[in-house]
Amino acid sequence: MSSLISPAQVNMNKCNGLALYLGSYWTVPVSVVSRDNGVDTPVDLSGYEGTCAIKRRVDDDTAIWTPEVTIDSEDPSRFIISLSSDQSLNFSYKAMSFQDSITLYYEVKFRDIVSNEEYRSIYGDLECIPAVIDSDDNE
Repeated sequence: MSSLISPAQVNMNKCNGLALYLGSYWTVPVSVVSRDNGVDTPVDLSGYEGTCAIKRRVDDDTAIWTPEVTIDSEDPSRFIISLSSDQSLNFSYKAMSFQDSITLYYEVKFRDIVSNEEYRSIYGDLECIPAVIDSDDNE
């Protein structure tokens, strides 16, 4: 896989529609292709397992969340990162308005099921937008 996929920095924010709105379901579909002379060829991710971690700081020992990474059964060149609304609802920080977003850091890796080798796929900044409604408001 390392020769088929190169790590890519993808910063997820409001501007590109990939920000995480706390308390909401978050999903990001990613297609993996190999480009040669302007021609894209899908990369088959069958035989790999994906993992993701989101942290406040890159060097933190513990992740805030470990979103699910699933390989699309209908298109094995596509994987989906997802986090439930219940999971993202349980994170808070000091915010006075919706403009007070926070930047977290994420990384997605794939592990070859046979060789057990791991490969970084995507990584970058993740902008999180605060929520008015939090976990204690739902009781």
